[in-house]
Amino acid sequence: MRPFVSSYRLDTDPTGLAELYLRIREAATWWSVKACSPDPVACLRSPELKPARLPTEEHHWPDNAVVRDSVEFVARRRRELLNAVPVSLLSLDSAMDQCRFLGHDLGLCTYDDLPYSSTPFFDHQDNAGWNSWLQCIPAVAFGSAVLLTLSWIPVTFVEIADHGLCTSTDCVFWVDPETIRPTIYPSD
Repeated sequence: MRPFVSSYRLDTDPTGLAELYLRIREAATWWSVKACSPDPVACLRSPELKPARLPTEEHHWPDNAVVRDSVEFVARRRRELLNAVPVSLLSLDSAMDQCRFLGHDLGLCTYDDLPYSSTPFFDHQDNAGWNSWLQCIPAVAFGSAVLLTLSWIPVTFVEIADHGLCTSTDCVFWVDPETIRPTIYPSD
């Protein structure tokens, strides 16, 4: 298993963290309600959460605004669909215990297809399935400001995702959960 990357510091205000914690709970609950086959393509790319704008195999993300809009669409749509069914959100502890967090620094991405070529968990642009997207978070890495796409990866897919990470450049990596885990928990 690839180690956590600790060279990133999340630059999120308390309001952003509260929203991130809610999205973690929603992603875990979505997974518990929608978990299907062991196929990551089917389970992590639900048609009902598919963002309107995705890069094609030949094109990269046009800019950070489109990435942010796509991630926000997924989070908003997941929340709407969960609110439409009688389900209680999992606790933050439970949600964090059922996953690993994946970071994707688009600024370092070379779009080399390496993670995709080794596992269908990733697409051609090194993205995890959109069902797992949580939030675009400003971060600082090596003294520079970056935009990090953070994803919630169910433990079921950690091994297959890790296989893709082993072939990847450093743009996709495991995020140390201690950089995310709150020291004081918001109320569930």
